[in-house]
Amino acid sequence: MKKLILSLSLVTSILLGATDNGNTLLNTAVDDIVYLNNYSKENLQTLSENESFLQDFVQKVNRYEKEINQFTQQSINQFQSKEEAKNALNSVEKLSYQNVALAKIAAYLASHQADNANESYNNTLKTLTQTTLRLSDDIGKMADRIGEMANRIGVMADRIIETQRIQSKNYQATLQLAQYTINQITKNTTHTQTMIVEQSSQMNSAVHKITPSPSTQQTLMQPNSSVTSTQNNPAPQSSSPTQLQSMQPSMIHR
Repeated sequence: MKKLILSLSLVTSILLGATDNGNTLLNTAVDDIVYLNNYSKENLQTLSENESFLQDFVQKVNRYEKEINQFTQQSINQFQSKEEAKNALNSVEKLSYQNVALAKIAAYLASHQADNANESYNNTLKTLTQTTLRLSDDIGKMADRIGEMANRIGVMADRIIETQRIQSKNYQATLQLAQYTINQITKNTTHTQTMIVEQSSQMNSAVHKITPSPSTQQTLMQPNSSVTSTQNNPAPQSSSPTQLQSMQPSMIHR
């Protein structure tokens, strides 16, 4: 995670300084979200089984989203050339596509949960889904802002509209993936609850099957049945010392 931490620190410094037209920040933001996606893909199995690992990953994604959100609220310098503006538009498109990839990770985890996934795990997964939706909204604001700046410097309207079209399409994809994730979590929770009820019902059924027979019940209900049995069948007399001495050694050791 060293690379991720360093790059996020760079994002913070750029946000606080607001010293350029946003391209440096956008390039760093793209690198970070690509890293997040690659990291999650390499650790899918662990993310699906280990809640603490998932929580740590979601915290990093949340921190990343906060950095991006800050960018939408910062003042940045105008583009000095059409080339700068086009590069910024390209970066926004990359962010948009990468955010859809993050939403796919959440959807995958929701549909491939380990058996030990619990309510806390599901809540963490919901948090990841909500973060991808916020990111998509932030990227949409970026696209509008960069588009306005690109228009001022003379970038063709068709090029700006293309970025907006891509972002709108990816926003809808993120929304659909988020809905799928939430539905899958609800389905998994309902299935787990149904299994618990069925297992409880099976246990109760098994208990009811283990009941005494009528004759046994009648015997148990007779007063002093154990005492009567003892009186009618007196205990055998213990052997006298003489009889024990007459036994063969092998019989004693058996």
